[in-house]
Amino acid sequence: MTQITEGLVRLPAAAFTLLLLSAAPTAAQTPATRTSPPEQCRAAPASPDAHEWIARAAAAVRIPDPGTGVLRYQASTTTMLRDQSDRTYPPFIAAAAPSTRVFDAATGVEWSGAPDGSRGVLSAARSTWVKRGDAVAESRTGHTRTQADRYLDPWAVITDWAASPGTVEASCTT
Repeated sequence: MTQITEGLVRLPAAAFTLLLLSAAPTAAQTPATRTSPPEQCRAAPASPDAHEWIARAAAAVRIPDPGTGVLRYQASTTTMLRDQSDRTYPPFIAAAAPSTRVFDAATGVEWSGAPDGSRGVLSAARSTWVKRGDAVAESRTGHTRTQADRYLDPWAVITDWAASPGTVEASCTT
C-alpha cells in the first residue's frame, strides 16, 4: 500500500526491494569476460628513423654533430657531510668544491676536476679514470658513481645513443 505524506511517496519494503533488484544488472546483461588479443609488434609506419630522432635531439641541445664539438663549463660539486654535522638530521653541513667540466662529443669522454687540473675524473661510457697529481688510475667504484651523473647529461646520453650499433624501431599494439 502506498501512502503520500506531505508530498513524499512511501513505498512498502517489498516494492522498494523489487525496485532495487530491477535496477541491478542481470547475468544476461553483463558482458562476458573478454580475453585480450596477443600483443602484435610491427615496424613503425613512415616515421623518422632513430638516427633522425637522435639528430633532432642533438640539435635541440646544441651539439653541432654527435661526434664533434666540445662543451666546457664551470660547476660546483656539493658533498653532504653527515658524519661531521652538528646534528643527526637534515640539513647537514655541506662542502662545495668548484670544478671544471669538459665534455668531448667526438669521443664521449668527460673530464671533471679541479680548475687547476691537479686532480679530477675522466669518465666514458664504459670506464672511469682518476687523476691525482701526476698519477692516473682506473677506478671501478668511481665508474659506478660517475654513471649516475652521466645519465643526467644530455650531451653524454645523445652521444652514447648515436654511437650505439643496435637500434630497434617498432610499434606495438594490443
